[in-house]
Amino acid sequence: MYGTAEAARADTAVHHIDPSRHPARICLLIDPEDWEWIEGNRDFQAKLAELRIEHEFDFKTSNQGHTWNYFYTIAPKMGRYIAQSFEELSPETPGAVLASFDLQ
Repeated sequence: MYGTAEAARADTAVHHIDPSRHPARICLLIDPEDWEWIEGNRDFQAKLAELRIEHEFDFKTSNQGHTWNYFYTIAPKMGRYIAQSFEELSPETPGAVLASFDLQ
């Protein structure tokens, strides 16, 4: 598929980001002990920052890497983020989503 390893690296998703077309909200949450995913997500976050694409990230919260312990730890933060995203994208019902999730 690719002639060299460098050609394959140059064709990663990070190199195909179009700053004029991206989701309204982006959030990256990775446990720093998750050695399989942290490096690629740090690269992705750096590219978003370089392109001045607004995003949020948390690469500090940790609880044993890519495990259920981490998922349970980060779930409240992710729930708030999702609820706030709905609030932001659905201005006709302010407060409804956060109230229904009891996350205010």
